[in-house]
Amino acid sequence: MNSVSSVSVTHSVTENSRPKAIQVVECFAYGTAKSVKQLSGFLKADFDVEVFYCDRDGTDEELKNIDPAIKWTALNSTGPLKHIKNIRQIRSQIDARCQAVHGHSSYGGMYARLASLGKSVPNVFFSPRGYAFLREDMFWAKRALFFLAEVMLSFFGTTVSCGPSEFKVGARFSRRIARINNSVLVQDDRDISSDAEFQVLSIGRIAPQKGFDIFFEVAGRLPDTRFTWVGSCDDDYYDNIVASKHGLPNNVELIGYMGQAQLFKKMRAQTIIMHPSRWEGLSRVLLEALALGKPLVTSTFAANLDCLQPLATSTEKGRYANGFACESVDAYVNAITKMKEDRPLVLAMAQSSYRLAQSEFDVRIVRQQWLDLYKARRAT
Repeated sequence: MNSVSSVSVTHSVTENSRPKAIQVVECFAYGTAKSVKQLSGFLKADFDVEVFYCDRDGTDEELKNIDPAIKWTALNSTGPLKHIKNIRQIRSQIDARCQAVHGHSSYGGMYARLASLGKSVPNVFFSPRGYAFLREDMFWAKRALFFLAEVMLSFFGTTVSCGPSEFKVGARFSRRIARINNSVLVQDDRDISSDAEFQVLSIGRIAPQKGFDIFFEVAGRLPDTRFTWVGSCDDDYYDNIVASKHGLPNNVELIGYMGQAQLFKKMRAQTIIMHPSRWEGLSRVLLEALALGKPLVTSTFAANLDCLQPLATSTEKGRYANGFACESVDAYVNAITKMKEDRPLVLAMAQSSYRLAQSEFDVRIVRQQWLDLYKARRAT
């Protein structure tokens, strides 16, 4: 798919003495965009919020549902000096009212921290949302470069990890680090049932990171089970995967990028959420699945395991209270087959997912943690 063209969306903010909080996000789409929009909503009662963002697949959809009380500014720079130009654009908006600059993801974090240098900003934050040096699709030297950059930049501001496993990674080298889990709205007294037709749903960009090739192979091995994938795609990668199997299986449906309301409706109609990603931050897809009371079938990547509740006693490898973690295509096939044949198991796992969402990832808990952080911490 072609990337969306750059769009600048701005809304006037009354000039006054209120403190200002700047959010910077290079990959304004999917989970990162949702997290930034959520955090900006938390802050707007106490801060004038401005979000600087870059375009990618999915950005146009995210811009259809933005808060007019927040200022949205596109970073349009191109060419070999685009990163320097983006940093200068952000830096020009850091004034005496600016109480916080917060970068999200690797490039957003770089922009925010470098733009804040020498500006005496009280709070400088960085949320990795999946460290770039953990990516498996990059040459080792490039991963080493990202790691070195993270180590050096960790001396500027505070790193705020989005989940337990990301905190453990960052704590190995970050000078200052905190943890505030990604969160979702968990409705009280959600009706959990397993009576609908058994269906499997995956969500995310069709790319190596999200494990579409694994999804594709598992679906081919289970022709009597319906599989759906929702998300935009890397065309070359998709074409190679589909061509290698001589076309899309009849039991697979592919749907492009969806708005949040449509996506929730689709998720509610599914039985389980399959998330075979190879690397992640703390996936919002999995958190939304927990809040909707959906069992999970995931990879064994550490951040995905953050969304699985260990059993007190279990002799079955990869088995959790609310789903399965799988290391191979065979393991995915076996897990999905077991769940399809055991509806009481699916119901029990669904209930466990919902309880985990309530205890660890409810937005009502996390909102106050963000407000406390922004108001209490001061850079030194």
